[in-house]
Amino acid sequence: MNECVITGVGIVSAIGVGKEKFWESVVNNRSGIQDSTFLDLSKYNCKKVAEVKEIVDKSDRGYKFLKTAVEEAISDAKLFTSDISKQKVKVIIGSAHGSLIDWENWYRKETEKFFAIEELGFRLNKEFNINSLPLCVSTACTSSTIALGLGLNMIREELADIVIVAGVDVLTEFVFAGFHSLRALSSTFCRPFDKTRDGLVLGEGAAAVVLENYDHAKKRNVEIYCKLQGFATTSDAKNFTAPDFGADGIYRCVVNALSDAKVEPKDVSYINAHGTGTLYNDKAECVAYKKVFQQYMSSIPISSIKSMVGHTSGACGVIESVLCCLCIKHSFVPATFGLQTPEEEFSYFNFVSVYGREQEVKFVVSTNLAFGGSNACVVFGKK
Repeated sequence: MNECVITGVGIVSAIGVGKEKFWESVVNNRSGIQDSTFLDLSKYNCKKVAEVKEIVDKSDRGYKFLKTAVEEAISDAKLFTSDISKQKVKVIIGSAHGSLIDWENWYRKETEKFFAIEELGFRLNKEFNINSLPLCVSTACTSSTIALGLGLNMIREELADIVIVAGVDVLTEFVFAGFHSLRALSSTFCRPFDKTRDGLVLGEGAAAVVLENYDHAKKRNVEIYCKLQGFATTSDAKNFTAPDFGADGIYRCVVNALSDAKVEPKDVSYINAHGTGTLYNDKAECVAYKKVFQQYMSSIPISSIKSMVGHTSGACGVIESVLCCLCIKHSFVPATFGLQTPEEEFSYFNFVSVYGREQEVKFVVSTNLAFGGSNACVVFGKK
């Protein structure tokens, strides 16, 4: 079975556009959550969002995010547009809402057209001279995590030498109103795993990673961030808007991903948690980790960056995969911004709060969960 490695990353986020700015913010534990500057949230009790300030134009915002992230990832991987058409390259995009902001603008007569999620993929292929049909995944907040899993399997099965996996989602009032109706939004601030947490804060952004066959990457003599080593996905089928409180689906997902990666729970160096800051989702996630890692939970660092970049919906999986790549490269685990006092039941967990930590990172588990019961987990390994 072919080994899959990551050779390029790109990111657009509320804490920085580009991997250097993003990483500097992560290391310094900065949050991009502020009052919205372009959404009218006057009728909602939550006013906070994590907007991308560096790209101000609302028109075609989703594609601008996506193109910026993919351009950086391709450049980082030392791929040239003129050469891409000659190679076995695939594109997979994960998104919950696509360019829904263009639909809103079209509906309000502020633009002449809008684009569906799959249209983003076709435009990307044309932009970068990729001669294959794009794949699009839309499974709410696990969209781009599942896209990563599809990309991993394509590399393993020799269906492609290179797979560009990207995730994108943009803030819109429609999406904001949806989460508000579910009573999932915080009235104050996002505090994952804190006993005073009261909900999530929405964000926007895009990210891209270049997955590559290891032998292909070695021939090109390019830098390798890490291995994408394992993947699994499960479905709870319990409740459309609430998690399975027994966390069986999340548990099976993490166990299966570790099995796929051939990694033992005791060998995991860091857990990048979904950690949205909602009362029930954070608890269900912790219940699952307790089952999987058992006595090792007190020694494995765990954190969430949702209180830095916001909950970026379907883009969060690839955004957090960029984080995991950089954690492995720089031997660092980030803090959870806003976490002060963990819930008593999980107080023995090795939560990283206030400051990040310098330490070797060999294996990372990254989990994402979605309303409707979709769970996805990827495992990264040091090369």
